[in-house]
Amino acid sequence: MVGNEQSGNYGHSGRPGERGGSGQGSPLEKPYGGMPGGEHYTAATEYSLSHQRYVEAAHCILGSLGKEEKGIDDEGHIREELAIMEDAVKEYSNPLYNRQLVKYSEDPDTKKYVDLTIQNLREQSPKLVKLAQEGLSKTPYIQNPKVQQLAVDTYGAMITLGQNAEGITDANKGYFNVWNTPEMRVATTRVKTSVDNLYPKKYNRESISSKPIDNRR
Repeated sequence: MVGNEQSGNYGHSGRPGERGGSGQGSPLEKPYGGMPGGEHYTAATEYSLSHQRYVEAAHCILGSLGKEEKGIDDEGHIREELAIMEDAVKEYSNPLYNRQLVKYSEDPDTKKYVDLTIQNLREQSPKLVKLAQEGLSKTPYIQNPKVQQLAVDTYGAMITLGQNAEGITDANKGYFNVWNTPEMRVATTRVKTSVDNLYPKKYNRESISSKPIDNRR
């Protein structure tokens, strides 16, 4: 089940600024919030590269939040990475990339790249979800409420992507577009909202969840 679209509930029960759990410290004490970058995703197809881009950007946001916890302003970097996440959702929601997977899977010369992409996503997605859930469970130990909320939403976006990608194939040989879903758009918009709450004076960009995806290409 992906993150709850209405409440943003990814299994986190602590309120911003509230300490809890079983004695673990803040996840931001670890480099990049304990999350790997996008290096574990294959570059076999553009579709797998989309996951690489998004996960790398989210992990960089968590790394910057570790600086924020130490009083180091890293707004510029956080906003750059947010833009990468938003752009990935907008671009890869296009059904063109799913049609490419189908086309390449039917060509003996390119089928191996599609198979590698699917295998890679099936292997990496559960790992991504597990690590993000572990990080999320420790967010009550983050002292700054606004930093905590951005960490919650960043881990949540990774969880949503990983859970979506676990269902990338179906019995009809179609390829589920993990990007063009309300859950993925809402999860990414939550990250933007939390960034704007952390840095309230700048960059009031339009939420990607407010615009329908153009499927005409």
